[in-house]
Amino acid sequence: MTHYLVTGGTGFLSAHLIAQLLTQGAFVRTTVRSLEKSDQVRQTMVDNHIPHLDRLSFAVDDLNTDAGWAAAMADIEGVFSVASPVFMDHPQDAAAAMRPAIDGVQRVIKAAQGASAA
Repeated sequence: MTHYLVTGGTGFLSAHLIAQLLTQGAFVRTTVRSLEKSDQVRQTMVDNHIPHLDRLSFAVDDLNTDAGWAAAMADIEGVFSVASPVFMDHPQDAAAAMRPAIDGVQRVIKAAQGASAA
């Protein structure tokens, strides 16, 4: 069975991906900013009667830092990088607002490349 990493486990798109992958019998690791958020993700899956919750695991990671991404990629065969920083107000500088999302995707790609080379 395939092992996937889905970034941003508390997000709307991530929840749908996680549900579909688990339903298909895949193993899924998803990233959250704190382990307290894992309860929210798991409860969403329970509320929607998603099977194979024993195949769901969590990694604490943040798109704004390199720490933890190598461990999150361990034994992963595919990655869905769908996490992105969210702004509650309208940023003054659009380019500066996009920088964290770009840097985050680059971190995920770098970690995936490092894991495939290992």
